[in-house]
Amino acid sequence: MMKKELKCILISTVVSLMIVLSSVFGFEKFSNSFELLVVPIITIIYLWKVRPKAINFTFFMVFYTLGDLVWISGIEAKYDFFYYVTNGLFILGYVFLLVEIFKNINFKRVLIAHGLEFFVLIVLLIYMMYVLIKIVKPATFVTDYKLAVQILELIYNSILLLLLTSSVLYYIQDTTKKNLVFFLGCTLLVFSELVLIGYYYMVDDIRLSYVSTSLYIFGFLLLYYQTLMKKETVPFVSS
Repeated sequence: MMKKELKCILISTVVSLMIVLSSVFGFEKFSNSFELLVVPIITIIYLWKVRPKAINFTFFMVFYTLGDLVWISGIEAKYDFFYYVTNGLFILGYVFLLVEIFKNINFKRVLIAHGLEFFVLIVLLIYMMYVLIKIVKPATFVTDYKLAVQILELIYNSILLLLLTSSVLYYIQDTTKKNLVFFLGCTLLVFSELVLIGYYYMVDDIRLSYVSTSLYIFGFLLLYYQTLMKKETVPFVSS
């Protein structure tokens, strides 16, 4: 198992470095295209190797892949259309991932055993949504449909925060190693998007984009890696 974990870390590191260094040395088009092909490649491997498959997680991977492929096809085309279609597919993918999580959460059990944690998570969710609204709402978008973009961004970011919150509940309900890897994958994926929001709307520092890319790659590879793990009957407790 340790060999698989090291392999996952090594692949994530190599892929991240290839994307970042390509951008640093001026191969921006290659870097962007390669980054957008990472999830489709992971999805193909997942569909080929993993048995049995969780149907909702499979839909998540497929719709996210479609979003990346649509964006690749429209990199040099009209921005608005491909922006809406791509983000719509991403949102649909995340909805299926949330359905998969909610399907496996016993909310009554979580509330009884972790009532305080549940309350704190809800408060943090509301606060983070408020902060994101304050960041995105005044942003200047190069589009004739500013309100539509703001609404789409709000929906997208709200789903990401809900994903982060629900993945925490999913893990604390059953603290197995598989659930921990799933939680870490979701967390890295969400934080990659939050860092990207900081880069787009707050601090124009390309290093934030590189950090976001690395978190994104590690997050998706962890989500794939957890599909290879067997469900444990004994809870995992870190030392």
